[in-house]
Amino acid sequence: AKIVRLYCEENRIYEAANEALRGLGKASFRQVIQDNILVDKPRDVDLSLPKAIWELSPSIILTTNYDDVLRWANPQARTLINSQTPELADLFRSSSSKPTVWHIHGYINDANSLILAPQQYRQLYEGSQSPQSGYDAALSQLKGLLTNYSFLFIGFRLNDIYVMDLLSEVLQRFDNNLSQ
Repeated sequence: AKIVRLYCEENRIYEAANEALRGLGKASFRQVIQDNILVDKPRDVDLSLPKAIWELSPSIILTTNYDDVLRWANPQARTLINSQTPELADLFRSSSSKPTVWHIHGYINDANSLILAPQQYRQLYEGSQSPQSGYDAALSQLKGLLTNYSFLFIGFRLNDIYVMDLLSEVLQRFDNNLSQ
């Protein structure tokens, strides 16, 4: 616990999460995270920003957040997580009139889906030789989105090394010829 606190004090969150995962084990780590992140919708919450995002009428919102804020602003939106491979397969051809919130790093109401430690990020973004990793379909669809659709980054500092490496990989794959 001491080293985790030290990493947190130094704003080395990935290292703190990795150390906590290693020390607690996956089940206890998930439970601690869920106990500290899962919150009910506050009565006085300001949803003006997420509502403004929904006013853009996106069919898919890809978020790295674990929380329910986007669904608080649009309760009709459906939630998608990486383990839902049939839904991921239909992501581009969905005939549903409901927009989708894809929690790429996991969803707080499904603690098993949470991606918090570097080893978990590497499994998602670097792919896996094993289909049992559960991330192959998600990575494939994410690359498809990055290749074929424009992105508007909101509240994302673009300093996430895993996301930036994936963006760079997709751009390099097409020799920087993707439309702006």
